[in-house]
Amino acid sequence: GIDAARADLDAHRGRESAFVQDTKLAVAEVFVAVLRGQRAVDVATANVTSLESHAADVDNMYRKGVVPQNDLLAVAVSLADARQSALKAQNALDIASAAYNRRLGRDLGSRVALDEVMPRVAPAAMVADIGALTATALASRTELEALSARSAALDRQAQAERARTKPQLAASAGYTFLENESLRDERFASVGIGFTWSLFDSGRTRHRASALARQSRAVTQQRDDLITIVRLQVRSGWLDSNEARNRLTVTERAIGWQKTALGTASAPTPRCWTRRPCVPCPAPITTTRATTRRSPGSAWHGQSVFCNGGSMRKFLPLIALPGIAVGAWWAYTAFLQTVPLPEGLIQANGRIEGDPVMVSSKYPGRIARISVTEGDSVHAGSVLVELEAAEVEARLRQAEEGVSAARHGVESIRRQCEQAQRDAERFRALYAEGTATQREAEQAELAEDVAGEQLTAAAARLRQAEARRDEVCAAQDDLTLTAPSDGIVTNRLHEPGAVIGAGAPVLTLVNLDALYLKVYVPQYQIGKLKLGLPARIYTDAFPDAPYEAVVGHIASRAEFTPKEVQTPDERVKLVYAVKLNLTTNPGRRLTPGIPADAVIRWDEAVPWSAPRW
Repeated sequence: GIDAARADLDAHRGRESAFVQDTKLAVAEVFVAVLRGQRAVDVATANVTSLESHAADVDNMYRKGVVPQNDLLAVAVSLADARQSALKAQNALDIASAAYNRRLGRDLGSRVALDEVMPRVAPAAMVADIGALTATALASRTELEALSARSAALDRQAQAERARTKPQLAASAGYTFLENESLRDERFASVGIGFTWSLFDSGRTRHRASALARQSRAVTQQRDDLITIVRLQVRSGWLDSNEARNRLTVTERAIGWQKTALGTASAPTPRCWTRRPCVPCPAPITTTRATTRRSPGSAWHGQSVFCNGGSMRKFLPLIALPGIAVGAWWAYTAFLQTVPLPEGLIQANGRIEGDPVMVSSKYPGRIARISVTEGDSVHAGSVLVELEAAEVEARLRQAEEGVSAARHGVESIRRQCEQAQRDAERFRALYAEGTATQREAEQAELAEDVAGEQLTAAAARLRQAEARRDEVCAAQDDLTLTAPSDGIVTNRLHEPGAVIGAGAPVLTLVNLDALYLKVYVPQYQIGKLKLGLPARIYTDAFPDAPYEAVVGHIASRAEFTPKEVQTPDERVKLVYAVKLNLTTNPGRRLTPGIPADAVIRWDEAVPWSAPRW
């Protein structure tokens, strides 16, 4: 028991030390987070300042007509993104500062000003053996010792519990003095020997010992798991350190190359017409240009001479380059350069689309039959889906029986009412003759009134039964789903046998006579469009047979160019969605999903032209 208590004390001390180290690590983490946030804010602020200067330069060039408006808008968007990044960086810095103040027990809004005083790690320590680093890390983790002490304490407690089932021998001795006059002898001495052996305790001691042993094994497994976590953390940090060191080396080299390139670009470029020593040539042709470059092994020379033979061959590439450039420019302008459409026409591209129509069930049930599949053409009113109607048919039979019973009731009460009327007339005649009493005449009239009210109630019940029957008939009709309009089936969402809920779609239809082409028009051209303008749609399958269309919708807000949309100017970022409604679809050759090009004419005086990409 003493060993177990001592081990438990060691475990508590280890946990206390681990808590102290965790607290230090948490403070270090928020310290580094604050430094990173400060550096990120500085970088973001510098980026915003640079983009503001660049935006001012682009604005000046735009005012002078050097650059288009798209470049100015692109710079404005980039500047807005940079400002958003700066706001995010400042927000991250504020959060890190609040976490730092929380760790130090200060107000969360207190100002945090930290100096970048980081410990210098020697290169030898950075490239140390990972095994030595792991051993050092394991030795510095006091929680491992705490877990070991805890496991040992549980083992000793388990041993102490097992010892309770073994024979126990106890010896005791004592001396007692009682000051009492009534006693003959006031001094007593005693010696005792005790023997205990629990032969059977229903297994309680054994279960307690087993439970303690299992706890010890669990703590040992926890310690082993923590060791693997520490090893993984050390390896991750070691790999990150190597990666950072390698990236630092590459960055330093890149900075050196950039400095060299910057120096080369800023220095004046000397020109030299020959690398050979300036010596008299056998047949000089002409003196053309002064040179200031000194050839190796030759003296400074003030002139360069074009010579026949080997010197002339060196200048042939220089003479041929202008001719090659002129030929390439002519080939580009003649074959590759795209001639834009004349003013008055706007070209765009997109995909054919159609508004989907969902064929849904009004009531839940199981699908019995689907008579169409994807791609089938359907007409308005044709049967598409049938649901199982056993339950509805049972309700219909019940409703019809209710109607029949209500009708019989009405007929029976009508006969009673007629009999009551005859009885009332007979008693009134008898009362007038003095044969019947007044009471009998009044009872006959009351029976007549009651019969009339019963007939009215029976007629109302008949109408209610007929209404319930009509409701069930309508529900039975709704179990058969028909096509709401002409079109084709684009999606078959369920199969026969599936149970669907109320309102669940089963099929999707698209009306091929109400298709449209959704295109995107740049913002600098959207002002030329209006609803109702004519357009022509061209497809790859029938390039010489355009389809007539009209502008049916123009978006009120701009958006960024989708990836699948091609624009004549790739610098365009903001576009407006425009729908071109097809007036006709001959032979229903156009279906949703087909890519197509469109030409919109906003000037009636300009003749039509095919799109040019």
